[in-house]
Amino acid sequence: MTRARGFTLVELLVSVGIFSFLLMSLYGIMQTGTAVYFADTALLQLQQNARNGMGRIIREVRESRASAVMFIDQHSDRIFFSTPTQSHVMFYRDGNNLVREYSGQTVIVATDIVHLRFTKAGTQLTVDIGAGKTVYNRPIAFSLVETVKLRNE
Repeated sequence: MTRARGFTLVELLVSVGIFSFLLMSLYGIMQTGTAVYFADTALLQLQQNARNGMGRIIREVRESRASAVMFIDQHSDRIFFSTPTQSHVMFYRDGNNLVREYSGQTVIVATDIVHLRFTKAGTQLTVDIGAGKTVYNRPIAFSLVETVKLRNE
């Protein structure tokens, strides 16, 4: 009597269990990698939005005189100013957007902006921009502060 060659039921169950464990581990690693990728991409976009908005504000406000920069209060989220070529330029936050308004036209300069503060001390203006969003139930935030010296009279 010869014995049939093959695997026993116990050997098959053990190998299926080991293979299932390996697949579940690989799935977990892939899911974590995907979440990290999307979170990093979102942070990069937030940084680019905040830097683009900050650059636009700083570039334009640098052209104005200190007396031409106005706020609603000392720590305002709206700024009004005039430059030699443009008058009544305004930057403000509307919802999660950084908006530039001039001559009745509004342009969204940056998105996902969660806070915006302007502080003026003499001829120095400090701009504080914060951007944020949630990716994969994880909050992501980026803040940027810059001080610019306004032109003399």
